[in-house]
Amino acid sequence: GINAEYGEYIWAMKEKSRLIGYDSKTSYTTLSKATAACAKSDTCKGVTKEGAKKYRTNNNNTPKTSKTMTAYIKGSKWALHNNIYYTQIVGHAIEHDYDTKTYKTLALAAAACKKKADCSGVTYSSKQKKYRMGKGYTFEPSLYENVWVRGGDKPTTYTMTITYGGYTWAFKQPYKLSGYVNSTKYATKKKALKACAKSSKCNGVTKEGKKNFRLNTGSTPMPGPKFLKCWVKGGKSVTKNGYSWGTYPNYTLGGMIGKTTYPTLAK
Repeated sequence: GINAEYGEYIWAMKEKSRLIGYDSKTSYTTLSKATAACAKSDTCKGVTKEGAKKYRTNNNNTPKTSKTMTAYIKGSKWALHNNIYYTQIVGHAIEHDYDTKTYKTLALAAAACKKKADCSGVTYSSKQKKYRMGKGYTFEPSLYENVWVRGGDKPTTYTMTITYGGYTWAFKQPYKLSGYVNSTKYATKKKALKACAKSSKCNGVTKEGKKNFRLNTGSTPMPGPKFLKCWVKGGKSVTKNGYSWGTYPNYTLGGMIGKTTYPTLAK
């Protein structure tokens, strides 16, 4: 599986798996709505995609095999400050303080930590209600303290829309899509997009490596390593008067230019 970020938690995605035990009776239509609900619940341990537009929150985090489902296991809390990720470890403190300075907020402590290459994170004391920088990666149990461990930089995200094979495609990097349509690995983007355009099961393409493009059933981009690229299949496109036009069923555009109506798309 891979790690994704939703609702200020890290979620471990496991394909062909499900979680048992429901945390609530509610069924959600999107992953973002389900993970947001799970993030607010102290008893929720994860989310299972049970079908198209059907996500359920679960109170158990042990995945079970399921050929058609996908599990998202709730992990540690995370925060993003100054484009650097921090992961929370509850009930611990960094053994060695960086210096004697303290800060009123996590944002201020993280800003100071960013300036020090050897700052490993921030410890928060609920008794003192103060944050302090730490050095090293040795953590000791502490009843009234939590650690925010410094992680990697937030990768730059690239997005654009292209047209190919009669469809519009939303490009995103560094992201990937889940689920495979088949076992074929395509050597070029054009071959993969062409095959995806012909398949009703295909919702996008992921470039997983050199000459390795895969067709995907999933349509929700998931963050990953910098080399990953994905193209999400959109509506059908047409070319008229030197422009490409993407179609979006069940949507309308706001605002009108003039009062004229036309009998055909070409006009």
